[in-house]
Amino acid sequence: MHEIKLSPYHKIFYNEWKINPNSSNYNIVFDQSMSGNLDIAQLQKALFRFISDHLILNSHVTTIDDELYWIENCSIRELEHFKNNNDYKKILTYVTEPFALETAPLYRFAIFGNNNSNYRFVLVFHHILIDGLSFDSLITEISNYYNNSTYKISLKINSQRNIITKSTEELYQQLKLHSDKNKLFWAKKLSNIEPIDLRFIKKSAGATYDHNESQIKELHFYFEQDVLYKLAQLRNQYNISSYRYGQIIFALLICHYTTQNKFAISYPISVKEHYGLIGGAKTNTNIIPYNISKTTRILDLIIASTTFVRDVTANSYRHEYYPIYDIITTTNNNNLDVKLI
Repeated sequence: MHEIKLSPYHKIFYNEWKINPNSSNYNIVFDQSMSGNLDIAQLQKALFRFISDHLILNSHVTTIDDELYWIENCSIRELEHFKNNNDYKKILTYVTEPFALETAPLYRFAIFGNNNSNYRFVLVFHHILIDGLSFDSLITEISNYYNNSTYKISLKINSQRNIITKSTEELYQQLKLHSDKNKLFWAKKLSNIEPIDLRFIKKSAGATYDHNESQIKELHFYFEQDVLYKLAQLRNQYNISSYRYGQIIFALLICHYTTQNKFAISYPISVKEHYGLIGGAKTNTNIIPYNISKTTRILDLIIASTTFVRDVTANSYRHEYYPIYDIITTTNNNNLDVKLI
């Protein structure tokens, strides 16, 4: 039995879960169509070995003396097999079922399909166990376990425990050491930021609009090929990613529709002390402020965004590692709130 203190970034996911235990917003899903002679019994054994060899994947969260720890699961969840692979509602229910972070395995695996050599392999993890940077490793490792009955990862459980414990202790020490500098930095950067005001949606939808029944959950947009070409040029010149370019366009849309010119948008930051599947999810959230006027150009926002990110990451204080809940508390305002009523 192991007891390993949660990192500051694991706590972010735990705190979000405590706010709404019935939410599946942090379910990470891999849904792969497969064909051929799949040996389901062999896959079951491979998944059992895969989970048992990874300490964090075989853990859930517990509280000891008001501190949060990883603790080993009592059992390893078996691969499920559902004969009908065309039951959309069944699959949707399966992937959206919430996880109980304090009591149960934080993953589940299923095969949807009959014996006609067409299957859907569905893996669901709570985000606290895995992030986007580890997903390729996840699929590669499961393939290794399936294709080789003697395969094992090189790091033993005790080595994993030591690595995770040391990494977590170092992160807490670093945050404590630079706490005052981080507080000053974020308080200054996020001063005079207002909550985003989306009440224009209510006005445009008419008097019968009910914000509690709003279906607005995501905003999708894409870039035409000529824009992608220009973006490639900008990336080389200003070191800006497609993600951050998209965020800038989103910021312009917010300014246009809300008439606000000072607000902030959050974005994910990967913690470098990551260790892939060994360390669980190591993702923080930072907040970038926008100040937009009538004369502001996209290029101005690119330069401002690049400068801000450089300021966040430019020194040894590691401002980007300051946990999001501490950033919000430090700034002492509601800059990530959204007004709907």
